[in-house]
Amino acid sequence: MTDKNKKTIILNTLILCFCVIVVALFCIIPNKKLDEDIIDIYTISFNGGEGISYDAIEVKEGENISLPENPTREGYIFVGWMLGDEPFDPNKEITGDITLTAEWKKIDETKKYYTVYFNTDGGTAIANQVLEEKEHVTRPENPVKEGYEFVRWEVDGVEYNFDTPVTSDITIIAIYNQLASDPQQPETPQEKTYRVTFNAGGGSFVSGCGAQNVKEGARARNTCNVARPGFNFTGWTPDINTTINSNTTFTATWQERARTFVSFDLNGGTGSCPIRDVYVGDALNVANICNPQRAHYSFGGWELNSNIVTSVTPSGPTTLRARWNVAQHRLGMSELKDETGTTVVGVKFSITGYSDSSIEYINICSYIAAAGTNKCTTLSSKNNFRTNGTIYNDVRTCEVKFNGINEKFTCTR
Repeated sequence: MTDKNKKTIILNTLILCFCVIVVALFCIIPNKKLDEDIIDIYTISFNGGEGISYDAIEVKEGENISLPENPTREGYIFVGWMLGDEPFDPNKEITGDITLTAEWKKIDETKKYYTVYFNTDGGTAIANQVLEEKEHVTRPENPVKEGYEFVRWEVDGVEYNFDTPVTSDITIIAIYNQLASDPQQPETPQEKTYRVTFNAGGGSFVSGCGAQNVKEGARARNTCNVARPGFNFTGWTPDINTTINSNTTFTATWQERARTFVSFDLNGGTGSCPIRDVYVGDALNVANICNPQRAHYSFGGWELNSNIVTSVTPSGPTTLRARWNVAQHRLGMSELKDETGTTVVGVKFSITGYSDSSIEYINICSYIAAAGTNKCTTLSSKNNFRTNGTIYNDVRTCEVKFNGINEKFTCTR
């Protein structure tokens, strides 16, 4: 092979290598960049139980979730959302499809209950506790937070005493000390940042309330959503737009909502139906709120302005009136026969389920075929509610009056 041919082969080889490199730059690397730009989207489903349904929501990978409004259920208090057997922390990043299940506590509606929330400030999540008034909070296990050591629980900047009876909804906040860095590792100069935390101020955290590390001179992200039954949220102290130049805690401020009451007129009935204290503008379910009784009547529901209602949203003091439906009584009849037991000589009448002594009179109207007309007879205890055999064959109407009741009721065979 001549030197010229060798040079040609070497040149062609170099050109081929160059082409391979170009293909890699324009094909492989862009594809890698495309893969990096793909963001996974995950589905969050909700299981409220007992027919309570929510639409599923979608979040991007790494985003926090904004939880829906807390569900309500007759005879229960909502405790919180559970992910499997653990309480769900809405401040944790979502990395896959999940289903959240509502946890409920059955309550006695004659008692007061309060919810205790735990803000672990980025530590392991702790389940809420629903307690009867004046019960004590059960001390939970200390939360774990990477790079920090748990110190104590606080409410409004004061260490919480777990022997204190609960008299309102409260949020108990975890306090930590940051662990010292490894002295053997040289410290890398970092931009100065400060820690921002949130205090629900007697309310509860809904979503987006995790601690933030904010650069000096910047502002905190206004992502924290809070709620407090009976109060309207009015803002943060200090103002959320304050520039951060030190470790800062923003405390929610509230304005109490106006209260009113709903009372119940039993309208001649008996039973216990206490006045209900409610917030103006809140709906009160009255469908099964109490069970009044009235002899010879069936309860037909609660009336407001002559209309039956199952819930009310009072703007001021409101009285609901019981509606009663007149009961229809059953007429009993037994034949009275002669001494031979063959010929009917009369009929003994009664009202099924009631003794003769409770009845003042029974008025019976029967059709007499021979006369082609109705005949009415009033029977009382004086004649032992008996009549002769000519009237009982075709009873058309009957009416009964009970002793001590100033009303008359229809009856039927």
